[in-house]
Amino acid sequence: QYFGVDEAQFEAVTAENQRLREELEKLEKEKQNEPDRVQALEKTRASLQKDRQKYKNYLEEMEQHKTLLEQRTKGIKEEIESAGIDLYSSN
Repeated sequence: QYFGVDEAQFEAVTAENQRLREELEKLEKEKQNEPDRVQALEKTRASLQKDRQKYKNYLEEMEQHKTLLEQRTKGIKEEIESAGIDLYSSN
């Protein structure tokens, strides 16, 4: 015993103190990195929003293309029907 303190108890307190210091250092490092993490998340969010807008535009373009193809198909069917009617009427 030193100064009335049990050596085993002193070692236990010293070990706990060391563990707490290490945990504190770890938390301080995480706190310092927090702004970087927030910025990275904001960049990711902005990128995802841009991608979402691009995809929305793409879907709109595909819908317009679909409408155009449907109109062409309708026109071709009408031409075929008209040609068929002309063919039958000439016989």
